Amino acid sequence: TPVSDASSLFPWAWLEKSFIGMENVSFVDNISSYPFRMKKVVIGCDFAKSANIGADYTVFSVVGMDSNDNYHLINVWRKQGASANEMVNKLVQMDQMFRPNKIICEANGFQSLIPDMVKQRGLKNIEEFVTTGSNKKDLYSGLPSLSAIFERGECKIPYKEGEKFS
Repeated sequence: TPVSDASSLFPWAWLEKSFIGMENVSFVDNISSYPFRMKKVVIGCDFAKSANIGADYTVFSVVGMDSNDNYHLINVWRKQGASANEMVNKLVQMDQMFRPNKIICEANGFQSLIPDMVKQRGLKNIEEFVTTGSNKKDLYSGLPSLSAIFERGECKIPYKEGEKFS
């Protein structure tokens, strides 16, 4: 937890830019319902390590890129203690709902089993990656690059009053 906003990788002044013009936009359940047309859609997957009570959350984020190269957070699914079959079923369902160009899956250790199970269900747009301490901190592809996207106002997040993600 940063002591002050000035020491944060994501200062509030940068993050709040993502809500500008998004006050009447909600997360959607399919790509056809999103009010902006996307030229590319990607689902990012962070699989939890355990299905036990008190486990980490599995999170799937749907992100699109519009014609101005802005990134839009379109949908987020998160669940604590999801089983492997539940993760696979949800990814297959999200593939049908959002028609992503790619589904990018973390593949550290056991997590490589989930993309394999999804591929067995017929999905061909799976891309696996392994996270390390160094690639998370990389200036061009790690968290600092995400911070720059927020600073430039290139990330758009729905902010309709009263709406929550699933």
